[in-house]
Amino acid sequence: YSTDQISPNVIPGAVFLTLDWRNVPGESPDEIVGKIRALLADVAQMTANVAVTQKEFTTYTGMVKDFPSVFPSFILPEDDPVVQRAHTALVSALGRDDGIDIWRFATDGGHLMAAGIPTVGFGPGNEALAHTSHEQISLTQMEEAVVGYGALISALTQPN
Repeated sequence: YSTDQISPNVIPGAVFLTLDWRNVPGESPDEIVGKIRALLADVAQMTANVAVTQKEFTTYTGMVKDFPSVFPSFILPEDDPVVQRAHTALVSALGRDDGIDIWRFATDGGHLMAAGIPTVGFGPGNEALAHTSHEQISLTQMEEAVVGYGALISALTQPN
């Protein structure tokens, strides 16, 4: 956050806060903004300018466009044919069944799902260590990931 004051012992006239809200599938940015406004009104008896920030992106062709700064959450049901094909391919390629689960972190996969592209996640490592100074993967995990990626490419690019 930032304020319009320099001294820490002065009540600011304005505060600027960036909130990193991790949404759940089906929760839109407009709903989140509404929840924050309602919380401000109920708890602090105040109003504020609450908005989803926009980020400008430039493509490799030079096209410039603003996009909302969001990472949409997504879920593909466990019984979806893409999930089942991916799961079967990974079990066969890796020789074990690690099950089907969800990732509890943001990925670009939500943008693909929003564009109508069925999306599954697979990768090496420990999500508890992701984006920390302790993030690491073993060579065995990397080798298994390469095998798994190959299996996914083969299974998911074949006609149904």
